[in-house]
Amino acid sequence: MSNPQSLLRLFGTLEPPPSRRHLRAGPLSADIDDGALRRVRFHGVEVVRGLNCLVRDAHWGTFAAEAAEEHVSEDEAGFSYERRFAVADGAASCRFTAKGRADGQLHIEAEITAIRDLVTCRSGLTVLHPIQGVAGTPLDIHHSDGQVEPARFPDAIQPSQPAFEIVGLTHAVDGITVDIRFAGEIFEMEDQRNWSDASFKTYCRPLSLPSPFTIQVGETIRQTIDISFAGKPQAPTSDAPPGWTLTPGGETMPDLLLALEPGYEADAAALPILGRLGPMAAMLRVSTEIPAEALEPLAATLRDRELDVEAVIPQGAAPDAALARLADTLRAADLRPARLLALPEPYLMSHQPSGPWPTGPTPADAAAAARAAFPDTSIGGGMLTSFTELNRCRPDAARSDYVSHGTTAIVHAADDASVMETLEALPAIFASTRALLPGKPYRLGLLSIGMRRNAYGPEKPADPEGRRGTMAKVDPRQRGLFAAAWAVGVMAATAGQGVEALSLAAPTGPFGLLRAKSDWPQPLYDETQPVIVYPLFHVVRALVCMAGKPRLAVAGLPPGLALVATAERWILANLEPEPQPIELPLPARLRLLDAAHFIDAAIDADWTERAATSVTSFDLGPYAVAFLDFSGVSHER
Repeated sequence: MSNPQSLLRLFGTLEPPPSRRHLRAGPLSADIDDGALRRVRFHGVEVVRGLNCLVRDAHWGTFAAEAAEEHVSEDEAGFSYERRFAVADGAASCRFTAKGRADGQLHIEAEITAIRDLVTCRSGLTVLHPIQGVAGTPLDIHHSDGQVEPARFPDAIQPSQPAFEIVGLTHAVDGITVDIRFAGEIFEMEDQRNWSDASFKTYCRPLSLPSPFTIQVGETIRQTIDISFAGKPQAPTSDAPPGWTLTPGGETMPDLLLALEPGYEADAAALPILGRLGPMAAMLRVSTEIPAEALEPLAATLRDRELDVEAVIPQGAAPDAALARLADTLRAADLRPARLLALPEPYLMSHQPSGPWPTGPTPADAAAAARAAFPDTSIGGGMLTSFTELNRCRPDAARSDYVSHGTTAIVHAADDASVMETLEALPAIFASTRALLPGKPYRLGLLSIGMRRNAYGPEKPADPEGRRGTMAKVDPRQRGLFAAAWAVGVMAATAGQGVEALSLAAPTGPFGLLRAKSDWPQPLYDETQPVIVYPLFHVVRALVCMAGKPRLAVAGLPPGLALVATAERWILANLEPEPQPIELPLPARLRLLDAAHFIDAAIDADWTERAATSVTSFDLGPYAVAFLDFSGVSHER
C-alpha cells in the first residue's frame, strides 16, 4: 500500500498508514500498531483493546511522536516490545515497553522525562477495554486503601467516570479473567463511547486534579501496568445465523441532510452536480448575528430545500433578541425553517459533568426564546457538537420537539483502525440518546471523521502535508475511499435505532462532497482535471435514493464489512485495509467503487448510473464500496 496513487485514492494523502506487526506468546497475542499495543487476545478472545503511552498538549490534543525507534524480540517463551520517542519538539523523551509471556502475563512500563518544561493535560499510560462482551458486565475496582468495590461496566453510556481512584481492576471477557494492577499513579476510568471511541479507557491522571499542569525540566514520570489473563473462552453458541440473512426490519431508511454554513456552499458551476444528489433537506448552521448579505452565497444551494437551522447565540447576547433578529434575517432571505435548534455559544465548549457550567443563558433559555421567535417551527434539543456534551447537559424533553447532536471520529486517536472502530460505538450512542428522550424524533447533525467544532481548544489548522491528526477539522481521508466506506458503516449503525435523519457531508469545504478550491493541498485532485466529486458523493447519492424506503435488517455479515440494504439496492463497504472475497446470497448487478475505478468515478457525477456487471461473487478491495442492484429479487429465505 506504499504506491502513491493507491495511498491518495484510499486515504487522500501520501502519508502511509503505520505498519502492523503481530506478536504471540502461546495463547497470548497482540498487534503493534502505530506505536501502541492493540487487540490483545488470550485464546483468541480480545481482552484488551489497546495499551499506550500518550502525552497530551495543553488543549487535550495528542502530541505526535518524534524520532521514534522500535525494538521487537520474540521467542517461544514470550515477546518484548520497546519504543523510544520524543514529543513537543524534543521537550520530553519517552519510553514505552511491553513484555508478554505464554503463561498469560503482560507487563507494561512507561517513562516520560522532561528535557524542557512541558505543559500537558495528561501524560502516561492508558488501557482501552473493549466494549463487545464487556459493556454491562461485572467489574471489581481495587482502591489504594485495600478496599474492593463491586461495580459494573456501564451499559448505557455514562456521562461521568464509572470508576475512580483505581489501583486495580478485575473482570471477565467471554470466560477469560482479566486482572490489571497499576503503579506509579492513581488511575480512573471514562466511558469513551461518549466520543464514539469503541472502548472504556482507564487513564491517569485524575480529572479532579488541575490541568493543564507542567512536568518540570529533569522530572521523570514512571508508571507500570501488570495484567494477568486466565481461563478459556466459553463454548460458542450454536444459534449464529448460517451466512447472510436479510429480512424486513420494520423501519425505513433515514433521510439525508446537507450540512451548510458560510464557506460550505457550492458555486454556480457546481450547483447542477449537487442537484444530481436528488432531494435533500439542508441543515444550516449560522450565528444569530449573521447579516443578510452573508446568506446570499448560500441562497442558491438552499433554494427549494426543506430547512433545518442550527443557531448559535453569541456569548453575552440575550436569546430573545438574538433569535428575533435571526427570524427577521431568514424571512428577508425567504428562508423558513421547518426545524430549529438554538444554543448559547459557551455550550459549544466541553464542560465536565460536575461543572463549572457557563454563567448566563442556558440551552433551556435558548429553546424557550426559539419557540417565541419561531412559533411555527419545530424546536430541537441537544448539542451542536458531540453526544458527549448532550449526555452531560441533557435537554428538557418538555421543551424539545426533536433531539440532535453530531459526532467526530478523531477525538482521541486518528489512526485508520481507531476511526473504523468508532462504528462499533455508534449503536450505543444512538440507543443512549433515545433513552434520554424517548419517543422524540431523532435527527442527527453532521457525523464526520474530521472535527467540525473543537470543544476542547482552538481549531487546528489544516496540516500542509495531509497527515492524520486528532481533533483536526481537515482530515485527508474525506477525499478518499476510506471516508466513503466509513459513511456506509455509519448508516449501517443506524439500523434499529430510530434515526429519522442525519448528515454525512457538506457540499464543499472540510466535509465536502465536491472538489473546490481550498487553503490546504488536495493531492491528486489538484493535479487531475476535471476531477469533480469525492467517492463519498456516490455513497450519499445512493443513500438519498434509498431514503424513506423499507429497510432490510441484516444478520450474519462477515467481520470487516458494512451493509445497508433495501429490497432493490444494497451498499456494501469493506472497512478493512485488505481485500475481502464476497459471495452474494443472490445474483446482482454490480458497480464497484474501488482504487481501479476511482478516476472514472471522480470525473463522472453520474458514475453510479452507468452500466453494471452481473455477479454472484467478486473481490471487494481495501475500503471499496459495492453498489448492488437487486431489482425484482426477493430477499426472504
